[in-house]
Amino acid sequence: NRTAAAAATTTITRLDRYFLAIDACNEFTRVYPRVHIVWRTQGFAQAGSMPKKFPRIARGESQRIMDRIDALQNPRLSYIDWGAAVYDRSLEDRRIEGDSIWHYGVEPRLVLIQMLTNHLVDRGILSLDSLVEYRS
Repeated sequence: NRTAAAAATTTITRLDRYFLAIDACNEFTRVYPRVHIVWRTQGFAQAGSMPKKFPRIARGESQRIMDRIDALQNPRLSYIDWGAAVYDRSLEDRRIEGDSIWHYGVEPRLVLIQMLTNHLVDRGILSLDSLVEYRS
């Protein structure tokens, strides 16, 4: 079967996989209108044998992902650019110390929580009043 042979030789890139996941998230939010999905852009580890061009590749992929989400114009599918927030602290000489090369540690995780909270408040999904009530 020629089609099967062609499909077997087709290479799916990491970016293709991201786009498939975004498309699935988009469809999911349309089927379940009470759901809001927030995509977090990727960070990276530039250390050891990691290619010097990897930060540029990671940021390029993140930009294309954000462009894809913007193009879908779905108010229940959005993103936070966490990768940009931690970019400077991901580079070899300024890298945040974590428990391994792949794990940053608590500092960037707190940045993610803060960014996500701000994003949800800005979109009206989360109320600061509800956070204050929860703490009481």
